[in-house]
Amino acid sequence: MSQTPFSKQLSNRNFLSPSGFKFSITKIPKADFFSNSANIPGINLGVAMQPTYLKDIPVPGDKITYDDLSFSFFVDENLENYLEVHNWIRGLGYPESIQEFSDLKENDQYFPSNSSKNPYNEYSDASLSIYNSNFNIIAQIHFKDVFPVSLSPVNFDAKSGDINYVEAEVTFKYSIYDIVVLWFMNLDEIQLLWEEDSKIDQDNLHTESLKIPSLHAKYYKIYNNILTLKKSQENKYKILKKEKWQYYTGKSDPDVYIKKPFDHKVLKQDLDKYLDADEELITCLTKIEYYQMMVDYLESILKTILNRTYQLKNAIEWSKFVAGYS
Repeated sequence: MSQTPFSKQLSNRNFLSPSGFKFSITKIPKADFFSNSANIPGINLGVAMQPTYLKDIPVPGDKITYDDLSFSFFVDENLENYLEVHNWIRGLGYPESIQEFSDLKENDQYFPSNSSKNPYNEYSDASLSIYNSNFNIIAQIHFKDVFPVSLSPVNFDAKSGDINYVEAEVTFKYSIYDIVVLWFMNLDEIQLLWEEDSKIDQDNLHTESLKIPSLHAKYYKIYNNILTLKKSQENKYKILKKEKWQYYTGKSDPDVYIKKPFDHKVLKQDLDKYLDADEELITCLTKIEYYQMMVDYLESILKTILNRTYQLKNAIEWSKFVAGYS
C-alpha cells in the first residue's frame, strides 16, 4: 500500500483516559470487581556492547524483562476480596504447614483440583481491557501465569475526619503478556484501505498470489474487531432497553426520577412507542446497524480475497493469450 500524507497522521487525536479500563483476574473475581487502578507493565530490552577501538556500540539482542503487574482495589466491609488475595499468597508460601498449599488447590471454588499438574492450582490468567472516550473497547492485554507476590497492609485511622475507604494494592509476577489491539476503523477508512489493497499489479502477477494470505489475515483481523464491537454494542442495547423499560413503567430507582423527572403514566399498549422514540436507544441501535454495514462489507472483501487466486489465474491466462502463447 502506497504511503500518503494522511497515512502518517493519527486517525484519532483524542487522549487516552486513565479511567477507561477494566481489570479482571480469574482466580480473584471479588477483588477485581472493586479495582480502581491497574497498569500495563513496562518492558525492557537488554543490550550487548560491541567493542570497537573508538567507542563501544550498544546492540540489541539480550533478554527482555517485564516489570511487575500491580493493581489496587477497594476492600469490601467483610474483607472477602482482601482474603481472596491473602489466602492465595499464603497458600503459595504455606508458612505453617504444607496443608495450606493443599487447601489452596482443594478450596478453590473457581478451579478446584487436586492434580499437581493443573496450572490453575497456583497461577491464573488476567486481562486488562482499555476503553476509548466513547466507552468502546480498543485493546486487551492478556497476562499469562499470574501469581501474587505482595499485598499491601490495611491501614486504619480513627483520627481521619473524612471517610477515606480502605484500599489495598497487589503486585503480581507473570510469564508474559500480549496486547490485542481492537482499534476501530470507520466504513470510509476501510473502503479507502480496500481501494488500495484491491489493486492488482499487472506487471507482477506471479507475486500477487503471495500477498493473499497476508491480505486475508489483515482484513479478517479488522472483521473480528468490528464484530466484537457490534456484539458489545448489542449487549449495551439490551441493558439500556431494560433500564428504559423500568424508567417508563415507573419502576426505576427514585433517584433516577430526581435527576430526570417523568410524570406521565404510560399505558402498556403505548410502551413500545416510547421505547422506539427514545433518543438513547435510537443512538445505540444506529451504532449496531452501522457495525452491521461494516461487517457485511468486510465479509464481501474476505470473499473477494479468497477468490483472488481465480482472478489472478484468469489474468495470467489472458496475458499469455495476448502474448501469443497457447
